[in-house]
Amino acid sequence: MSYARSTPAGSTEDVAQIGFDVANVTNSAWDSSWTFGDHQTVHNALFAFDAAWKSMRTSTCSLTSIKAYPRAFADPMTLEKRFATGGPPTWNSAQAVVGTNATNPLPYQVAMSVTLKNAFPRHWGRVYIPGLTEDATTSNGRWDQADMQTMEGAAAVLLQTLWDADFPIVTASTQYDNQLVGQLLGVTSIQVDDIPDVIRRRRPRQVAIREITSLA
Repeated sequence: MSYARSTPAGSTEDVAQIGFDVANVTNSAWDSSWTFGDHQTVHNALFAFDAAWKSMRTSTCSLTSIKAYPRAFADPMTLEKRFATGGPPTWNSAQAVVGTNATNPLPYQVAMSVTLKNAFPRHWGRVYIPGLTEDATTSNGRWDQADMQTMEGAAAVLLQTLWDADFPIVTASTQYDNQLVGQLLGVTSIQVDDIPDVIRRRRPRQVAIREITSLA
């Protein structure tokens, strides 16, 4: 899921992205084939997930696309290469869903984290939600609990919807007990903390205004 953010005139920035690992299950077995209908089912769930929290997203941040990429463990797996080389997207759906919150946006790199927990703490997954606003914070600089609950509920519905449709969201693990081994771990719970995260790779890359004072 890609999100575009407004920038000062004359500047351009990378999009913010959030992604999930989604497995395909057919007759209780992993299924590496993906049909148009499979992609559409997952797309619809992701679109509904975005709709559930767009009231928290600034009107200067928009969902611009939903894409799917094939992913597989490398065979053989090495320390340097744990996943097979990926290819072009197998699903690419353009979107134009604008956030509806009119309050001032927080800096690009501030995000709310949603932790996807399984039975192995060192192999939990996490996604970072972009485009939130001052309205989502308290006077202590933490996330407002009501907004946390909105995000938690949106993520829970997403996971349950896909689970019921035999497309579970998983976390991909490549190591266990100091051995290289590929595993798909099912998500058992969701956690949202009130501490904002700082995602350095989302920091603006271009300076719009620069003030310099020369000292004698």
